[in-house]
Amino acid sequence: MLNQSLNAWLASNRQDNSRLLRGEALAEALNWKAGKRLSLVDDEFLAASQELSWIEQQRYLEAERAKEVEARLAEQKKSARRLKFLLMAVGTALMVSTGLGVTTYLGYRRSAISEINAFA
Repeated sequence: MLNQSLNAWLASNRQDNSRLLRGEALAEALNWKAGKRLSLVDDEFLAASQELSWIEQQRYLEAERAKEVEARLAEQKKSARRLKFLLMAVGTALMVSTGLGVTTYLGYRRSAISEINAFA
């Protein structure tokens, strides 16, 4: 497996990253390599495989972070909509209570004036 992948990678002039080892195959190759002296080409192949694995892992982590940020942003937007609705409800209630208060006060004044006029 290692030889086939290595030969295909070399045949592509080290450009075909699809030939590099990934996942379990890379882990097995690195375990196999431990304590052995490999050729420069074998070392380059394994190093390129490790680098690609690291890059793919970073991309995955970035995508996960982006998903988390999007989820947080969606939650913040939802919270902002709720807060906006609540503020509008409180504002409306304040306007209604102010209107009722003014109406009650004007009714009281009319009543007081009528009472004064009734005794005059």
